[in-house]
Amino acid sequence: GLFVMLGIFVIQYGFFYRGELAQRAGLKPWIVKLCDIANCEIPAQLDIRAIKLVRRDITTHPKVSNALLISAALVNESKNTQPFPIMRIQLSDTVGQILASRKFDPQEYMDADINLRKGMLPGNPIQINLEIVDPGKSAVNFEFDFFYPKIK
Repeated sequence: GLFVMLGIFVIQYGFFYRGELAQRAGLKPWIVKLCDIANCEIPAQLDIRAIKLVRRDITTHPKVSNALLISAALVNESKNTQPFPIMRIQLSDTVGQILASRKFDPQEYMDADINLRKGMLPGNPIQINLEIVDPGKSAVNFEFDFFYPKIK
């Protein structure tokens, strides 16, 4: 009876912590088999530090007055496909005072023809083009950062 209970515990532990366990190379094949049997999915591995901004540029919009055109490229430097992150852009003045800040969900910054469910493939640069309201001439610095929503 003890071995049966221990086996059930190991299976339950593997099921509920399958995302974390699948990140360990030696355990991943076992977790894949467990999910094949249990008809479950292995959660995407999240490593926000692997999302890198490889190019960024903010210019005055050539066609719309009082607007800026943001052009950027980001890449997933992880070995694994990851979900697209939330992107935050902050514009500040010369002393670091934030003048404007906005968060963009992936469906806002990605082209409509991109399948967001497939996630960010490793090493594949993603081009982003956004139009935002110009906060004024005092906005001289801009910062991008990426994050995933906290899971409760």
